[in-house]
Amino acid sequence: MELLLKQSIHKLGFIGDIVSVKAGYARNYLLPQGKAIRITDANKNEVAQQKKLLAVKKEEELTEKRSLAEKINEISLELKYKVNEENNLYGSVSEADIVNALSEKGITVDRRTVRFEEAIRSTGEFSVLIHLAPDVESTLKISILSDEQQ
Repeated sequence: MELLLKQSIHKLGFIGDIVSVKAGYARNYLLPQGKAIRITDANKNEVAQQKKLLAVKKEEELTEKRSLAEKINEISLELKYKVNEENNLYGSVSEADIVNALSEKGITVDRRTVRFEEAIRSTGEFSVLIHLAPDVESTLKISILSDEQQ
């Protein structure tokens, strides 16, 4: 049975794709949940309009993420932690620590976008990658200091 997808479905297709599926999958899952519709000319036009709106929305989101990446590139953070005699942290810097420090600067990012090259367990200067979109990344410079340092 051939259907027109109204939503992107993992391993099946994207919005507006015409897919061929088994009748039971279409009857029991795709059609009742509104994820796909039977193919007609009116449906094709409706989905084509939805695709255009979605493309515009994605472009706006991408522009926002690029401007956010530029802001992040300009920021450097100083984080203070308790350290032992060898200037090693008790524990390590987490993604949540970075997200909280950025939120104090007025920048909101998801914890899953923060990527460490290696665990940060000592004082010093480090770079942290913030992955905002598939082709939008920024580098955040952080300084890890002892909480006794001024």
